[in-house]
Amino acid sequence: MKLNFIIIIFIIVLGVGFYYVLSLRAVNSEFDKGSIICFGDSITEGHRLRRINSYPYQLGLLLGKEVVNTGISGETSSEALLRLKKDVLERKPRLVIVQFGGNDPYRQIPCEETLKNNDLIVEQVLNAGAVPALLIGEFNMLEPQYLEGLREIARRREILLIEDAIDEIIRDPKSRIDDVHPNAAGQKILAQNVARAIKPLL
Repeated sequence: MKLNFIIIIFIIVLGVGFYYVLSLRAVNSEFDKGSIICFGDSITEGHRLRRINSYPYQLGLLLGKEVVNTGISGETSSEALLRLKKDVLERKPRLVIVQFGGNDPYRQIPCEETLKNNDLIVEQVLNAGAVPALLIGEFNMLEPQYLEGLREIARRREILLIEDAIDEIIRDPKSRIDDVHPNAAGQKILAQNVARAIKPLL
């Protein structure tokens, strides 16, 4: 009788311990899942590519971390602001890589509004307690009025601006699907350059 009681107590203690370990793993997994978010347009999404060929997925492989891809093709900086809370901030990320603006000129959005929207995204990410980094992912964002504006945001907000990640892709047509979008090889180059740039933030 006494032996059976001891066995029952042992099983209960073992069960509670096992549940506690599982709970800790679940919490850590949830934190890790949203620790890095790539927030952008078709460059981030991986235009006409399988998800595993997108730069966020390749970035995750390089860093050994799960990276969440919230890119949407064709999206402007104005549209990005509308979904920032739901798709990014509610996930409670640690680092957010912001890549927007390339579609704005095609939708007649003035440069000043594009820069303001990027600044607002950065501000909201900072207010949420996360670290933002700006990524130039399209060649038209390297034009002086955009580039200088993004540099000013980065200086004022004291954040990272990754402005040379697509240089090699621009020079090499073999790394692109078309004039704008990287192919699988180009996305891998982009991931390597982003990984190198953000390592000090991790």
